[in-house]
Amino acid sequence: MSFFIFSSILSSLLIIPVGFSLYKHTAPTQNPAIATIAWVTHGKVRINATGLCVNTRASEEKKRGVVTHSSGNHAAAVSLAASMNNVKAYIVMPETAPDVKKIAVASYGADITLCKPTLKEREETAEKIIRTTGALLIHPYDNFNVICGQGTAAVELMDDFQDLDIIVAPVGGGGLLSGTSIAVKGMKQEVEI
Repeated sequence: MSFFIFSSILSSLLIIPVGFSLYKHTAPTQNPAIATIAWVTHGKVRINATGLCVNTRASEEKKRGVVTHSSGNHAAAVSLAASMNNVKAYIVMPETAPDVKKIAVASYGADITLCKPTLKEREETAEKIIRTTGALLIHPYDNFNVICGQGTAAVELMDDFQDLDIIVAPVGGGGLLSGTSIAVKGMKQEVEI
């Protein structure tokens, strides 16, 4: 993980407490400390990443806005980061996204475009918006800065709980798992992901 990217992420945004679930195995011969990164809020993980993506753009790029496709958490993070930086956000969400997530994204001022619930439809709809507006794509998981930002949740978890044996991370697109794996293995090789 690039030190510049990592330190930029940590220094540029508000630190939000890491949510966690800590479980001690009860077998007498084993007592691993297990933490799940699934409880980390979207506001912590993805705001760090998307805030950096939005904040480091040249002012000409910012005028065109940003676009992403997401069912909710990344969409909300991009919307909030854009709002915080006075940048227009265009969000592509599947029609099947939960209403609570659509409401959250809209509450940050983003323009939501609904599409069929397939990756192909999401990507094609985002491309149409890019062609029309010139907006910058902030990919929800295939983006170096997003992956680095998502790794900050694992770094904070490891700072708070140095004796972890296992960290459990959910997999959607793979960005959170990638960031978690890179950060944890860079800090403590023996921790299982």
